[in-house]
Amino acid sequence: MFWWGLILELVVLSVGDHYEQIAFVAGSRDHAVYCVQWNGEGLRRLSPGDLHATAWPFPIRWDSVHHRLIVRGSDRGKAWLGSLTLDRAFNAIAIEPRMQGLPEISPDGRCLVSTEASRDGTLIRFVELCGSQVLSSFEVPGRARELVWAPNSERILYVCGGLWIVNRGGSGRHCIIHEDEPRVFAPRWSPDGRTILYGRQIFDGEVSELIIGGVPKTIDLFSIGVHDSSVRRLTRDREVSSRMLEDFLGGVWSPDGKWIAYTARVDGKNQLFVCSFDGSVRRQLTEGCLRSYNPAWASDGNHLVFVRETASGTRDLAVISAGGSGLRLFGIDQLDVFWPTCLPKAAMSSCQPKRDE
Repeated sequence: MFWWGLILELVVLSVGDHYEQIAFVAGSRDHAVYCVQWNGEGLRRLSPGDLHATAWPFPIRWDSVHHRLIVRGSDRGKAWLGSLTLDRAFNAIAIEPRMQGLPEISPDGRCLVSTEASRDGTLIRFVELCGSQVLSSFEVPGRARELVWAPNSERILYVCGGLWIVNRGGSGRHCIIHEDEPRVFAPRWSPDGRTILYGRQIFDGEVSELIIGGVPKTIDLFSIGVHDSSVRRLTRDREVSSRMLEDFLGGVWSPDGKWIAYTARVDGKNQLFVCSFDGSVRRQLTEGCLRSYNPAWASDGNHLVFVRETASGTRDLAVISAGGSGLRLFGIDQLDVFWPTCLPKAAMSSCQPKRDE
């Protein structure tokens, strides 16, 4: 049995054309996976009774090839990867005590990339999931982190000093943001794979090196073209304290790649924003004395699901339109929900909800 170290996550599960479900991991101590219909009805538990998230969690995502949730975590120093289906079946995919970071499965579900500490830096390995054949491996100096697959599963990006791109077979490795520039956080491919969204630390209005010791800092969102390396600064309103830098999770692309959802601090509270892909339009969606964070796009691209803090300090599921109207809480804050991530509508078109036994 594996104890989950996965991210407390919300996953928008689309079922047909007329309604959606939202699956999420919830709980203040023993965490379990639940789902609820978009209208707030049909709350049910997905995960088996002996499957809990007892440690701080890591992200999950939908595998559209095999129709399953991909879950990642760590158990007593071992990084592991598993799958969870909607009929409550959990299977371990990979367990590796030597893995330095969390493994990542390609969007096509055929390849695993992982990192392992080496004498001179980090060993990056591409492994075929069927048969566990090592497709390629190479060593890089320093610690490689934040490995992210491109949408077409043909290459990855990773942070190691700068921001690097490498092909699935290990060829074509090149740096698009050099290590002598400010530190890069939470890189994300655009849906078409042509642009990378990332966070950069800002100090005194300009991009700067990391400064420790109580000096005010912010992280703003930037984008860079994969082919022409053109850089755009998208936001100028983020406020992130030094202790939160490692927890920065960046922006979230809309399904069509035209909008980016993110959170920024307003009067000391995180609020939900969207901006256009080029930064020309920015819109604040939430306000008030309660925090909003962890936005996820619904499959229609017109709504966002996110976490909304309540007056009692618990976390509820909420939805709002991308224009800022129609804010609605689900009233399930007793479950203490976290971390949204969205799935394409077509992914779940053949699935139907099961009743609790």
